[in-house]
Amino acid sequence: MAGEIRIAKFKDVADGLQSGHFSIGERENVSGLNGLDPIYKGLLDRPITITLGLISPDGRVGLTPMWFDYEGDHVLINTAAHRRKCAWIRNYPQLTSS
Repeated sequence: MAGEIRIAKFKDVADGLQSGHFSIGERENVSGLNGLDPIYKGLLDRPITITLGLISPDGRVGLTPMWFDYEGDHVLINTAAHRRKCAWIRNYPQLTSS
């Protein structure tokens, strides 16, 4: 579904280790940015970078720290149109960010 976000919830170890603490906890789908938990939604308004992960045409993984913004349910990634990464995103829009 276009606009759907899959969220992996990591286990909270702030109060100590727990069984399975190195694994990803439950996953949930939300229909857009407004469906995010407020703790995650708040990160969108802070001056931080995201790490964009994508696969290049030759199969190599590319991880790049990038500035971003958002408008409504669209995350805007700051990249120059003439860069190869921009073409990869257009041609292979399956990517991840953290």
